[in-house]
Amino acid sequence: MCRVLCCLTAVFIAIGANTLAAQDKPAQAIKVRLLDTTALVGSHNCFLSDDGKFDLIGEGEPGQKTRWSLWNVTEGKLVRFLSAEKGKGTAPYAGDDKADFGAKIDFDGRLDAVSFSTDGKLVVGLARPVLVWEVATGKLLHELENRGHHHHTFRFVDDRHIAAKFQGGTGVELIDALAGERKTLLEPTNFESYGGGVHGDDFTLVSVFEIYSLSLKTGRRTSRAAIPPGSSRFAPSASWYTRDGSKFLIQREGRVEVWDTATWTRQGDTSYVEDNKSQDIKGIARAAGLLAIAQPGTLELWDAVSGGMRTLVVLPTQRSQLCALSADASRMIVSRERAGAVVIEFDGTPETGAIDVAGKIDEQKPQPTR
Repeated sequence: MCRVLCCLTAVFIAIGANTLAAQDKPAQAIKVRLLDTTALVGSHNCFLSDDGKFDLIGEGEPGQKTRWSLWNVTEGKLVRFLSAEKGKGTAPYAGDDKADFGAKIDFDGRLDAVSFSTDGKLVVGLARPVLVWEVATGKLLHELENRGHHHHTFRFVDDRHIAAKFQGGTGVELIDALAGERKTLLEPTNFESYGGGVHGDDFTLVSVFEIYSLSLKTGRRTSRAAIPPGSSRFAPSASWYTRDGSKFLIQREGRVEVWDTATWTRQGDTSYVEDNKSQDIKGIARAAGLLAIAQPGTLELWDAVSGGMRTLVVLPTQRSQLCALSADASRMIVSRERAGAVVIEFDGTPETGAIDVAGKIDEQKPQPTR
């Protein structure tokens, strides 16, 4: 409670400082809607596309088969289940969970990572095999060998290619998800790399010794900056470029290193550590440069470069948690105490302020659509 009050105070001070400048500006529009899934939703089974248009949710009891349901987030509707049979698509969902969907839809196990292509036409899941589906039909296009891929570095870099670490993170490859082919960018080495930020043709990673880039077209390696020995005892959890490419950010536990890409010098760190304990960073809105930090009953959006808190979201209950976040933070999905999830949609990147989601739900009274 003390943490929440302190955060509210900080946000309200920020609001007060900008009140005069924003007097004539209308309040940012915020919509809430329900995803009427049968699942207890969490970050382990809920994957949002970067543009926030589609969400993939795993439905099924623990120890049983899983159905991967594809949702249209804009409408809050279940579109279809994804096919578990290679070469077959699925019929659109029409209200009956027991209908014949034209293909098997039950899967064993979970997906460790999910990524949507930048045009929203493909979705890839990292499981025992690498699974590639066509979004429009639910068709399972390919089942590719999992070569020891790691979920921290497994994401689309364009409309059809996935950049992924393999063999324990010592090698890097480019998977053509549409063709089902792969090309090695970096042969396995004797050290592990982490993260993976994309800007133009550069896929930039972090090792214990240096920051380096691989050309997505040729695989050519370029060293960007050396990392001094002993500079950090934590391996990076993520790395990414700011929208304009001027900064490269490296998250290590509760700290973010800020590197200037014009000179590849370290400008400084922003810290999210309190009482020597790392805050629970639940998501990164890469395009907006925001970190989502979870606290009981709230979600804080922090500017990764400046280290300032931008937005405080008061969640529906103390047990609610962030499940997924779009790249610009304009859409987020949070859990409920029972099955289902709540979509919070902002008119653009969230503005500075405090937002009471429970109040928005009471006000707008969103209805289930499944």
